[in-house]
Amino acid sequence: MWCNVGFAEQIIIECLGTHSYEGGEKKWNKWKRTIQVDFVESGIRDYGLEGFTGDFNNIIITDDYFYDYGLIVFLVPEFLVQVSKIDRLLGDMSVTTTFINEEIYKEIKIKLDEVNSKIKNYEKQLSHKYEVYNPSKLGNNQQEIEKYNIVKPYAEGVKGKRGITQETTRNEFECKKATKAF
Repeated sequence: MWCNVGFAEQIIIECLGTHSYEGGEKKWNKWKRTIQVDFVESGIRDYGLEGFTGDFNNIIITDDYFYDYGLIVFLVPEFLVQVSKIDRLLGDMSVTTTFINEEIYKEIKIKLDEVNSKIKNYEKQLSHKYEVYNPSKLGNNQQEIEKYNIVKPYAEGVKGKRGITQETTRNEFECKKATKAF
């Protein structure tokens, strides 16, 4: 007997903010985000916050989580380092961001470049003469999770205060799969 089970190629998730942490202080977060997840392209479009255009971004998709990371030039000489994770079982999402100086950017870059050197056909992405790091479709999940784990302690500010130019922020959301109205 054949089983013909189909899997969605895309889902829409709706997320409502619960808390924000800035400088260790807990605040209410009532931001709303609508995120389209594309399983075929391994990416998302985030339509939720003001200024978000719904541009496509690669993510790391596993059975239990959606992961994203970024090391991006913000305003030279300041860089944004960020990780986000959505728990597919519980619906929790967290986005943690820290701004760092060029010295710490270079420290993280060396580690990420080591992983990227093992990815066939990897191409650098540049912004303002600096390399930008986000999940790549060229790397496998193991390589991309390795890069996420490199970026994570810097984004969380647990590498110490050295090189941090702004306080670490963490925003938490509760997400659910959108349902059809009719």
